[in-house]
Amino acid sequence: MKLVMFDIDGTLTQTEQIDEVSFVQALQEVFGFTEINTDWATYPHCSDSGILEVLFQLRLGRSPLPTEIFTF
Repeated sequence: MKLVMFDIDGTLTQTEQIDEVSFVQALQEVFGFTEINTDWATYPHCSDSGILEVLFQLRLGRSPLPTEIFTF
């Protein structure tokens, strides 16, 4: 299993650009989510789990399941 860390807001590393591209690509590949708003400041919680929660609520009307979070 390959583990990946996304530093969406650049607080841990200076890799925001590649992290953003990778995060959006993973959302598309794993969940089929497209047209992602990448203005992370518009999300209530600017973290991978916070963004995932909002996207699931908007697109599926529910929170992600633990297995979906793990898969992502």
